[in-house]
Amino acid sequence: MPSKMSLRRQEAATSAIAFLEAHEDEIASGAEQRLLPLVEDGEELPKVRYSLQLVRRWMGQRLAEVVEADQVHIDEKDGDLGPRLELVEATEEVQRQLVAGRRIAAGVYGAKRAQEIFALDGPTGNTRQPLIVLRQGQDTVRRFRKATFVAPQETVGGVAFDPIGFADRLEPAVERLARAYEAVALERRKIEATVNAKNKAHAEFDGDFRAGVRHAVALCLIGGKPELAFRLKASLLNPPRRGGDDPDEDSPSPPDAASMLPDADAGTEEPGEA
Repeated sequence: MPSKMSLRRQEAATSAIAFLEAHEDEIASGAEQRLLPLVEDGEELPKVRYSLQLVRRWMGQRLAEVVEADQVHIDEKDGDLGPRLELVEATEEVQRQLVAGRRIAAGVYGAKRAQEIFALDGPTGNTRQPLIVLRQGQDTVRRFRKATFVAPQETVGGVAFDPIGFADRLEPAVERLARAYEAVALERRKIEATVNAKNKAHAEFDGDFRAGVRHAVALCLIGGKPELAFRLKASLLNPPRRGGDDPDEDSPSPPDAASMLPDADAGTEEPGEA
């Protein structure tokens, strides 16, 4: 599901695009009427309507980039489930073999001697942290295969502990855990990349969105339409609620025209926030 910030950006842009499309003629005609007396011989009146259309397209393009970046991030997070489940299972298998091996050794040699044989740092069977279990498994395989390692020869009830045989059985599980750990680490790096891409898309949207708002609001004011400028800014700062209420119905009366222009230093203002 898209984040709340992504949804707010989508709602703000959709509201702005719909408002500009609905009032495009009114804004353009008002601005052109007031600008026409200023046009000198050989000059052409700026095409205000076309300018507003380009602003709408601009907002739409930036909105599409936000939606796409957000969806890529969601898909990557969903794809992380399989590797994480494999990591859990691989961790539990190595942990199970370590606990079983130490239990057999303790039954043959006693708990103290079994501890010396395994020589593991930290609790065995008391942690579910994959990296700790992986290190314990790797250390055990290496230690049991050292040429200088000599296992006690005692048997209890015909049961003996074979370090080499134990290492042979443990190693495939350890290798599986190592692969699973690296797969999850890779997925996390991919997710981090999608987060960075999403944040970049949001930042670019915010800057261009504010620029488009300022442009449209300025044209409303030039055309002598402060009420439209007010409604445009209000609709952006208060996107339509999910219930479908019109945010303009409860809006206060328009202030003077000068207060309609967004602050030039409002760089930290989020779309949809006053």
